[in-house]
Amino acid sequence: MNKNTKSKKLKVIKVKPTGEYPCQWDDLIDSKNNVIATIYTLKEGKKDNLKSGVEKGTDGIYDIVVNSKEIYC
Repeated sequence: MNKNTKSKKLKVIKVKPTGEYPCQWDDLIDSKNNVIATIYTLKEGKKDNLKSGVEKGTDGIYDIVVNSKEIYC
């Protein structure tokens, strides 16, 4: 455990994709079919003014933007 996580209890969850691969973006859902995160290619993310990296959106869903032409599962 690194020093940044000592005071935080981390919960591990399983997520599954919803789309067909390869794709430009996809929602990742939990066991209750709640969207936990959306993964985007850089080109697709720029359409929503997103930058490369991981950020939690105002809707509580994580936006994951990767520098790739397509996303493969």
